Amino acid sequence: GRCPKCAEEKRAELKNAEPELVEETRACEKHGEYQSSGFAIGSAKPMMSGCPTCKAEKRKEKEEADRAEQQRLKIDAIKRNIQSAAIPPRFRGRSFHNYRAETREQQFALEVARRYADRFEGRMATGGGLVFCGSPGTGKTHLAAAIATQIMQAGRVALFTTVYRAVRAVKETFSSTSSRTERQVIQDFVMPDLLILD
Repeated sequence: GRCPKCAEEKRAELKNAEPELVEETRACEKHGEYQSSGFAIGSAKPMMSGCPTCKAEKRKEKEEADRAEQQRLKIDAIKRNIQSAAIPPRFRGRSFHNYRAETREQQFALEVARRYADRFEGRMATGGGLVFCGSPGTGKTHLAAAIATQIMQAGRVALFTTVYRAVRAVKETFSSTSSRTERQVIQDFVMPDLLILD
């Protein structure tokens, strides 16, 4: 085995020695010569720095990989959010860009909906809502889904339901066999940042 006395002497030497800066020219197979530096303590072999260009490339690769992973996680979260938002399947791809504003009223509704989504954080603070009125087929649900999609892409939570389903969910708690209370059901509708009642 290793001599304990030698090991103790080595430790004492390292403890009392002053670090000395060592610099030398080294060569990288990929980038050629570079200046390497390190600190030598006593007779211990110094740990010399590697190629700075290789190090910068690795750091950049890691940053790009981290950004790609964050983007992937964000997209996955948005997809999960859209699924849990219960937006009807035929309205899940609806946005402001594919809304057909053919009348002056529809153009006005589109602008109002866009402003509401763009200023949603302020609406959250004041509790302001929005009501769409009009005949069937004029795009009310499309615009509501577009608002939900935009705010979910910003990390907010939305829930889409119908007035009928909301009222029925509350009424079902009146039954003696219900496993949920009225308060619990109402909480489901209160928790999202945006509740859409179609």
